[in-house]
Amino acid sequence: AGKSEEVKQLEHELRIAKVSEKESQELLQEFEASNSRLGQENGQLKSELRVMYNNMGTSLKKQKEVNKALQMYEKALSWLGPITPESPPEQQLEAAPILINVGSAHLAIGQPEEALPRFQQALDIRRQHLGEDNKLTIAAAKWLAKCTGGAPGEEEGA
Repeated sequence: AGKSEEVKQLEHELRIAKVSEKESQELLQEFEASNSRLGQENGQLKSELRVMYNNMGTSLKKQKEVNKALQMYEKALSWLGPITPESPPEQQLEAAPILINVGSAHLAIGQPEEALPRFQQALDIRRQHLGEDNKLTIAAAKWLAKCTGGAPGEEEGA
């Protein structure tokens, strides 16, 4: 005896469903790959903007345009997003020199109370991820000490 029409219809629908599921999986994989590429490109653009703003800030500070420099440093930081202890270590380490530049700009315009938390955050990041004896950690500690007196040093690159 042959299959009933109902069984044939159900088998046909099952084949369609399997094909649709396979196509859906393929489309999802294509979407994820595309999204990943866009995310990488977006990340690269954000990184370039961060570096550009930080460098512009340093240039403006050297020209004694400290308030404008501070704005550029803040923009550079904004491209990193919020920096918390839960942030990826790379993101925290990218923020540290910019935090020092923000702090140094605040010191240059006579705002040590604004500089102190930036220097402290940069020092904490570097201690955690680079160690106490790393030259970058030591540099951050020196900046923090400048909040209580002393002349500001050079800006840091990003």
